[in-house]
Amino acid sequence: MTGGDVIAIISIGGTILTGLLTAIFHGTSMSRCKKISCCCFECDREVLQDERLYSQTKRENDDEN
Repeated sequence: MTGGDVIAIISIGGTILTGLLTAIFHGTSMSRCKKISCCCFECDREVLQDERLYSQTKRENDDEN
């Protein structure tokens, strides 16, 4: 393998990892759960109010268009 191949593999791996983490955290932020437990991580959090949830969803839809 040449240096360019190694850099390409690392870049693709980093992009995939970033995409997965973004999807997980976005799904968690939009969740209505107060207590989240995953693997060895536990979290008690404040749930978004309906108005904030609506405005966030609307903003994301506007960004897509």
